[in-house]
Amino acid sequence: MFVPPSWFFALFLLPCVLANTEIVNFNFKETHNATVPPSKPYWLDPTISERVLSIVPLQESGNLNDLDELSVGDSELWVELRVGSGPWSAYDHFTVRISSPASVPADFYLAVFDTESPRTKLVRVRARHIGVPASYAVATDIERAPFVITMEPLLLGVLPQSVLPFLGVAVVTIFVALRFVLPWVTRQLDEPFYNLQKLAGSSAEGITGDHKRHVE
Repeated sequence: MFVPPSWFFALFLLPCVLANTEIVNFNFKETHNATVPPSKPYWLDPTISERVLSIVPLQESGNLNDLDELSVGDSELWVELRVGSGPWSAYDHFTVRISSPASVPADFYLAVFDTESPRTKLVRVRARHIGVPASYAVATDIERAPFVITMEPLLLGVLPQSVLPFLGVAVVTIFVALRFVLPWVTRQLDEPFYNLQKLAGSSAEGITGDHKRHVE
């Protein structure tokens, strides 16, 4: 059975449909705003590149990245990004993304900051509640919003490392389709057309023969 390559891409995009995603790309050689890290931040590195966390969303209507620390209070998380050793030490371009279930009524905001170490940065996570305002809700307490935060290197500065297996499958699928499936489909489509041409030619010859006999 012929499976169009576009179906595979649709399957790869399915998680994006079922979840909200916030992404920030950055370069360790670039300078970002410096900040003092919290006493015990979470961290991501080559061994732990993904964490499941949660945060209490704010109800502020403005840009959450412009709020000061006192206004935010405990409604933010800090994650340390460590790439100074291990397999990621050769990369400079990275991406950090947050994925949350589509059922979670929250928008997430990411901001990257420098630290004293050139191969360590901090990412600040804040969230805004986009559901029913607490003053109108039955429960006045806003539930914590769960999310998954992931860091990975960008190949050639643009391509997330996790996309490579998908690209491999897509390339193999396209090759098989062009090398084997497409010629077979072409033959199947050409055969009825060829038979129709033969039938039309035979009919034309028969009509010509009958005309000659009538003339004689």
